[in-house]
Amino acid sequence: NALGIDVPTQEDIRKNEPSSRLYREDGATFMAAQIVVHGETPLPQTINVAFILKHDTLVTVRYEQSRAFDLCASEIRRANSKPTSTSALVGLIEALVDRTSELLEGAANAADTCVIMKVRTASAHALEQLLSQIYVLPGVRGTKSYVVLSTYLERGVQAVVTEEWPNTPMP
Repeated sequence: NALGIDVPTQEDIRKNEPSSRLYREDGATFMAAQIVVHGETPLPQTINVAFILKHDTLVTVRYEQSRAFDLCASEIRRANSKPTSTSALVGLIEALVDRTSELLEGAANAADTCVIMKVRTASAHALEQLLSQIYVLPGVRGTKSYVVLSTYLERGVQAVVTEEWPNTPMP
């Protein structure tokens, strides 16, 4: 290639040990990182990316779209001037840190308002009654239910079915 370097493959980036994520080779500086993608979806993922800085050129190696990269590219276009390779790398790192901070803040807010309950009811009707009583509690905006028909593994304390529960008044 024009830079005279070996561009790392996806597997090369993934195999990098944390202690060797920043290194110099053939006059170029290589940096590998793991970033979050699809952060707005119920199943965010992480991908491995690499940054290569050689002379006045910045090469990014990634195998999936990233909002942080798109935001940085938009900023560069909006500025209407060509940044140096170093300033482009700094801008990308800032965008990645900002994006990760946003995602962590959102996750922290969501975690503050999530409760996971594992319940066993005598019937589907009893489950409906429980959910309707939970739903009317102050601050509850919704419920999501998963029904397990059978299980091979039980953990923790086994609750006893409370026959009088449906008649127990709740706030």
